[in-house]
Amino acid sequence: MKIFSGIFEKSNQTKDGIISIGVFDSFHRGHQALLHDLVTLSKKEGLETFVLTFRIPPRKDNQLNVLELNDKLSFIESTGVENVILCDFDEYFSNLNGFEFVRLLEKNFNITNYYIGEDFRFGFNKTGSKELIEKSGYKVFLEETFKIDNKKVSTSQIKKYIKDGTLEGIEQCLGRHYYIKGIVKMGKQLGRTIGYPTMNIINSEVLYPINGAYISITEINGVSYKSMTFVDSSIIETHLIGYEKFEYNFSIKVNFIKKLRNNISFETLDLLKVQLESDLMATKQFFNI
Repeated sequence: MKIFSGIFEKSNQTKDGIISIGVFDSFHRGHQALLHDLVTLSKKEGLETFVLTFRIPPRKDNQLNVLELNDKLSFIESTGVENVILCDFDEYFSNLNGFEFVRLLEKNFNITNYYIGEDFRFGFNKTGSKELIEKSGYKVFLEETFKIDNKKVSTSQIKKYIKDGTLEGIEQCLGRHYYIKGIVKMGKQLGRTIGYPTMNIINSEVLYPINGAYISITEINGVSYKSMTFVDSSIIETHLIGYEKFEYNFSIKVNFIKKLRNNISFETLDLLKVQLESDLMATKQFFNI
């Protein structure tokens, strides 16, 4: 997959292009369906596939992301999309009107076809629409809104599920477990002193689930380990069952499977250990080990 740095970079390909445009922050099942259908249509029509998305999602609420940028790009690539136009939502970009926007896409990337959702809007003050694209001389293909239980799947709803720790809702919308990646760093090593060593990660780019204890699967270099994970607002700590090799400065991926409990304060280490024993027993029962 080729990545273009912005709408002003120019593609040398001469084949007509078809494009989908969006933030794709969570890459939920609606996004997946849109891009799979985009690729299918492109093969049928003999078109080059493009996706336009953003390096940093444009938003006013300063919320964190569901996915890191590299993971978002990997998910897009997995659908078979050939090109990504990766834009910065800067002042100039945000002030482009709809007509200027589609003309730039034709001029620089030979985009003459659009594959968009039913409620898609673009350009300054969201004045761009299906009708504007068609009036500008381009073809529009519409994707039906993806719904679960007659409700539209959206990144905002997924973020609410993450904040609430509603893992079942997250998985239903994403089609995968919610995960967080990070580099293992040395912590206070309190868990190790009571027989529950943990790998500690911090990721300031993505949303954490609500504070608490979770059943999880932790991946190291593509190998999966059953684990239990503890989340608070500043750090994620994961205890891998039967894993005894502890080093630092390498990447792990923590997949959140089921919430065990909310965070609890303990007056003594002995009380903490009793609770961890209970958490471990519940985790092993879940995994049938």
